Amino acid sequence: MRSHEFIHEYNEDPNKPVSKVRYYTERSNHYNNPQISINAQLYEGISKSYQPSEVINAIEKVDPDCQIMSFSFDEFGHPARNMDLYFDLPINSNFDRIQQIITTCGWFVSESSIECEKYTTVKYHTVDELLSQIPKLVNPVTLKIRIESRYGYNINGIIKKKFKQVYHLTPTRNVDKILEIGLTPRSQAKINAHPERIYFALTIPGLENLIPKFVELTKQTDWTILAIDCKSFQAPGHHVYTDPEFEGLGAFTMANIPPYCITVVKSFKI
Repeated sequence: MRSHEFIHEYNEDPNKPVSKVRYYTERSNHYNNPQISINAQLYEGISKSYQPSEVINAIEKVDPDCQIMSFSFDEFGHPARNMDLYFDLPINSNFDRIQQIITTCGWFVSESSIECEKYTTVKYHTVDELLSQIPKLVNPVTLKIRIESRYGYNINGIIKKKFKQVYHLTPTRNVDKILEIGLTPRSQAKINAHPERIYFALTIPGLENLIPKFVELTKQTDWTILAIDCKSFQAPGHHVYTDPEFEGLGAFTMANIPPYCITVVKSFKI
């Protein structure tokens, strides 16, 4: 297998690593941030996602040869809740068990790819689709899957204290309907394969950085930036979570956002 850089996942004592992964250090100063509360599990109601360190330990018990790349902290000071897993091809008999562990721990596969010799890469949203392509590939070497926790770190308190509005990007053709019925969590037309969520950025410049990705994904040329009044997140049971793919700049919710909390910032053509 090709060598990869490994980063030790969250641990109560960073000086005593519990696995073969080591820390990234550039964001480790967030560990002592008094504004952040780290819980033993990531949860929403009775549903929960286990901590990254617990997932790593479970995977390593089943397949010690699986290489894991994980990240230490997001910009809110939480242990990051996504990681990349690398498997030599052909896949061994432990792989089905690892997929079961990922699901049981409240995580999911958001992206998968196969690296071939000469560093060519083939990507599919689902692992099954990807593995079905192996016979067609020339010298496949490594399977990589990215996993994320289904339930993340609740940042309602941070949103309430620091933000009056957050921002959502949508094709302009959707705007009239959104202003009529609001925003509803959905899984289609996402950059990666995620559960039903509404994603938003905390700043307009942060959102604008994502526009090229969405244009490439959807082939749409007319876009609108919507502002969401953060008062909508104060409703009972309405939780806001950090987005690990948009560190410190984005978040998501799995609750509906009513139309009276949404206004148009600007529309533009690419």
